[in-house]
Amino acid sequence: MIITSSPNFCVTHSLNFSPHYTLTVNVLTLKRVAAAFQYYKIALRICQRDTKAFFRVVEQTVWSFGNGGTWSGSDSNSIQTFTMPRSGTSEGLRFHSESTDETFPAAVGVDDNEPWCDVITDLKNDQTLTSLHAEYYTTSTTVNQPKEHVTSYGVANARSRSIEVKFTVENGYNFEANIVVR
Repeated sequence: MIITSSPNFCVTHSLNFSPHYTLTVNVLTLKRVAAAFQYYKIALRICQRDTKAFFRVVEQTVWSFGNGGTWSGSDSNSIQTFTMPRSGTSEGLRFHSESTDETFPAAVGVDDNEPWCDVITDLKNDQTLTSLHAEYYTTSTTVNQPKEHVTSYGVANARSRSIEVKFTVENGYNFEANIVVR
């Protein structure tokens, strides 16, 4: 192995496999390529302030652009984490309370490397987030913040229940947000 340094302080590694073949790798280029494949993560903490109405996650969605993404976490720890391979996609959680028969979805995503969020209230129980999610990427009157770079959004439903999504950490590729239900 031959290690050299170029005038721009870029380290290059060369491996000689035979007299005819040499593999040269520019470490700076590898770091740029690795950065291009950074995964975005959004950790959502669900905070419920009303002890009479427990909202549970009944649906998780992922927009398919940018190779989609994956959800991890569980209702029991109140933290859901979404991982996506690139900017330009989003995810959503639909919540339902059996005791009050209220339903609402919350959506979060990253577009142009900036986070965004939204909450939709007063849905009918048969309206799924799967059917609504595409409206963030088309002309719609149902969604409130279609892919705008809004990092905090709160709204009250018809029963005066306040629901807010707010990003609390915006650090490179790692984001954290709270969904607060009052």
